[in-house]
Amino acid sequence: MERSTYLNRCLTDHLLCTNTYKLLTETEATEREKHTRCALLQLRLNHRKDLTDAENTYFRRNANLKHRLPQFYITIKIHKQPYKTRPIVSCIGSFINAFSKWVDTHLQKLVPLNPTYIKNTSHFLQDLQTLKNLPNTIKLFTCDAESMYTNIDSIHGTETIKMWLTEYAHEVPQNFPSEFLLKVLKTIMENNIFQFDNTFWLQTCGTSMGTSCACSYATLYWAYFERKHILPKWSNQLPFLRRFIDDKFGIWTGSEKDFTLFLQDLNTYSRLKWTSSGLTPSVNFLDLTITIEGSGKISTKTFQKPTNLHLYIPPTSAHPPGVLKSLVFGNLKRYWEQNTYITDFVSITKQFANRLIARGYEKNTIEQIFSDAAKKLDNYTKRTNSNNDTLYLHWTWHPRCIKKPKLRLLYKNTLQERSGFKNLIICYSRPKNLRDSLMQTKLNEPEGQRISDLLPLQKRN
Repeated sequence: MERSTYLNRCLTDHLLCTNTYKLLTETEATEREKHTRCALLQLRLNHRKDLTDAENTYFRRNANLKHRLPQFYITIKIHKQPYKTRPIVSCIGSFINAFSKWVDTHLQKLVPLNPTYIKNTSHFLQDLQTLKNLPNTIKLFTCDAESMYTNIDSIHGTETIKMWLTEYAHEVPQNFPSEFLLKVLKTIMENNIFQFDNTFWLQTCGTSMGTSCACSYATLYWAYFERKHILPKWSNQLPFLRRFIDDKFGIWTGSEKDFTLFLQDLNTYSRLKWTSSGLTPSVNFLDLTITIEGSGKISTKTFQKPTNLHLYIPPTSAHPPGVLKSLVFGNLKRYWEQNTYITDFVSITKQFANRLIARGYEKNTIEQIFSDAAKKLDNYTKRTNSNNDTLYLHWTWHPRCIKKPKLRLLYKNTLQERSGFKNLIICYSRPKNLRDSLMQTKLNEPEGQRISDLLPLQKRN
């Protein structure tokens, strides 16, 4: 996409929508950000007794850090015809996002209380395997929310979280900081200020884009309606319903007429609207293709979008050797769980190997790693080590750096007896590269071509 096209799509597709965004002057943005910062600091002081020592330390340290304003950019939905754009606000390093991370940590404790909750594909498959004695007449369906985040009114959203905490208080963990959390959440949702080149904007409605708690907040918001209304009303025709944020999967035993009423019911809560695939014997959900077979049996296989470019790390990249091994083992484990039939597992595994070879890896190298991964998969057991007895060493990777065996030996000979930890895990991180310098989220256009110059005249004034 050309630069001028990109900038214009940012404005016309998103920022010039007066129902969602408001243009601020730099002074207005600075003053509002300062007011928000002071409000959050005061809230923390007022509720410091409700927080743990670790939480208070976290907020004090954050106050002393250097922060930046969130930055706006877009990505392209190439799988849409014609293509569409997705707005993104990068909140990393902003003051308000430190509070949002804290909110997310606590909301994550509530998310699993939702009856339709699934953590990931593996969790979904485990739930699917519990189904027994399904009738031959069942049909499958999926639903997708349209622009979920921007269609959740912030006032209604925070009120819904408050109702959840009140009505299901018996399920909420003890010493849950409900009052402080609700006040912080309200502040976050009403003060999403961000920068785009030399312009400053306020999101006036919807879930604050880019903020850390957005996902758990949106998940709980809709879960309240599901739990209060949808599940009690439609449970007879809906033996199985699961949702991953804004994607639903369900099994329907009722009539098509009732299914139409069910879809209408979904669209009666706030401005949020859902579209459905309709009733069908086979659907794609997450990274699975789920199919009904004879006698109500359900089979699954791995699903990959046609637009997936499979851009795996190339062999010329300076990554630790273990990265490729982990990539292979992780994918083989996932394919084994996802595919009901061995023929589907073999097929997707061959495709995976050929794609790695196409990326530049030697065939012999790939064959050996796949063979080792298969043996490891046969004997795989999930790690059960407690974090309390494990020491994590964060180490920046370089092809000429000290290797893991030597680091482990040094640790064993010097610190292990005194450290009090039973295990040592070395966590490699990559050094900064060209991508970090060339693909920053902050945009600085040349003079005469700033974003402010592209705005309509009434917006500039």
